[in-house]
Amino acid sequence: MNYYVHHTPGRVRVRIPDIKGDARKGKRVEKLFENVEGIDEVTLNALTGSVVVHYDTDMTGSDAVLRILKENDYFDDTKAITNEQYIQSSVSKAGKSFGKVVFGWVVGKAIEDTGFAILAALI
Repeated sequence: MNYYVHHTPGRVRVRIPDIKGDARKGKRVEKLFENVEGIDEVTLNALTGSVVVHYDTDMTGSDAVLRILKENDYFDDTKAITNEQYIQSSVSKAGKSFGKVVFGWVVGKAIEDTGFAILAALI
């Protein structure tokens, strides 16, 4: 599973597969930032495995947040995807699903029409 990273100045969201569904691991991640200068707030959603870190842009940045997570084995940048990659992947999946639906409808319609044609020929 991939790590998802989205950041804007002053805020970084990271989805961490290891903490999804595990509130205790999530609390450990929150504690990593307790005494870090420049970190204003850390919000955890253990259900989704998402951590949002708000920081003072004059004191730190998203790279420092990611470094702390990486140093503590909560983040693997080789498996990270950006917001743009996440959207592209989601659109691709939606396109494939839509294609399957359309194909199924066309095949169903063809079978339906063939059945009526056979029935009409018999009558």
